[in-house]
Amino acid sequence: MTEWLIQNLSNGSVVGADPKLIGTDEWKKWDKKLSDANITLRAEETNLVDLVWPEGERPPHSTDPIFIHELQFAGKKWEKKVEEAREEMENKEADMMVLTALDEIAWLLNLRGNDIPNTPVFRSYVFIGRNSVELFIPKGKITPAVDNHLNVNQCGEEECVTISEYSTVLTRLQALQLDHGIRKVLLPSKYSYSGGVSYAIYSAVPEDKRLFVTSPVLFMKARKNEVEVQGMKRAHIKDAVALCDFLSFMEQEITDGNAWNEMEAAETLSEYREQQDHYVGLSFGTTSAFGPNGAVIHYKPRNETNRYITTESLYLLDSGGQYKDGTTDVTRTMHYGTPTPFQVEAYTRVLMGAIDLATLVFPESTGDKDVDIMARKHLYEVGLDYRHGTGHGIGMFLSVHEAPTQVRIYSKEEHKFEIGQFFSDGKYYLDSQLK
Repeated sequence: MTEWLIQNLSNGSVVGADPKLIGTDEWKKWDKKLSDANITLRAEETNLVDLVWPEGERPPHSTDPIFIHELQFAGKKWEKKVEEAREEMENKEADMMVLTALDEIAWLLNLRGNDIPNTPVFRSYVFIGRNSVELFIPKGKITPAVDNHLNVNQCGEEECVTISEYSTVLTRLQALQLDHGIRKVLLPSKYSYSGGVSYAIYSAVPEDKRLFVTSPVLFMKARKNEVEVQGMKRAHIKDAVALCDFLSFMEQEITDGNAWNEMEAAETLSEYREQQDHYVGLSFGTTSAFGPNGAVIHYKPRNETNRYITTESLYLLDSGGQYKDGTTDVTRTMHYGTPTPFQVEAYTRVLMGAIDLATLVFPESTGDKDVDIMARKHLYEVGLDYRHGTGHGIGMFLSVHEAPTQVRIYSKEEHKFEIGQFFSDGKYYLDSQLK
């Protein structure tokens, strides 16, 4: 995008962008490239698209209230998590920490929501001070049960949360200019899947107070506690039951010559998952892809592309569920007829790599991209590869792609494995994606 702007704009031009929609690291990268070409990048506080969006056509934000993620699943009280977050702040000599990543906020406060499809989070910001926690959230999202859970207006010996209106967050940060008791504000930078704070948040904090580093909560969340570990294992067992039942059913149906298309299969698999305890919903839109559709990364079936599943080619199924005790992401590739010799070899070599990675024993703090060679080596031996990452971190009833883990040999950023982290071993797109 910046290259296009440089090619099409003259020296001295000005480019406007909404700083609320762009991460700070990305903004700085754009600013540097454009500045080198004598083009100015300017923060436009009023989003111009919002001004021309016709009345009534803009989809409304979710009004669903947030809900408590019970201690039997979370394994640790939110007050203890805040205490540990403050210890991380003190290690970095910060007086305040700003959290904008929705999965970090949901995990920290043992809360969940329905504001984003497939990911149980809610629109919010959190400020953690040395003796305070402030939650910025739209009106109408807090129920009496959540109010009591957060000890709102019950500050005493117990930790409590102050509730502020979501839209006031920038004004609150700008006011820090006059707060001489706060010397440094920890602002999360981009790391792995986390984009870090927006440039609007970053620029609202006085420059001399900024501490721009990776969020410590990102790492805290990724290291599952023992209750979360056991919950993730239970969730995967339940999910396996649903998936195995469905695959057995589908194999019989296709063998009997019954007609099933991609969309019907995806919907039926969802019904199998709904039968499991503590099921909440899908963790992402199901990739139900037959034949050439399986070569489209993150393909989602729709009316225009919907194919019938037959015995003539491969059927790719990439799906997952959200359970109160864990999040799942499982990929399987089937052939209900007779696969070609190349399909057999490609599938077998990918399977060998998956087994090698799953059984690999390695020291704590090994880099995630270092182990990817184990997954790909059997393909490399015959000059093959797949154009996709091998695995990624998985949240606990949160994001299906969780920072920091990214098992991808081509990554420019390495992340260290730590005890308690979960990641997928999910290579797929076995047909056209192989080269």
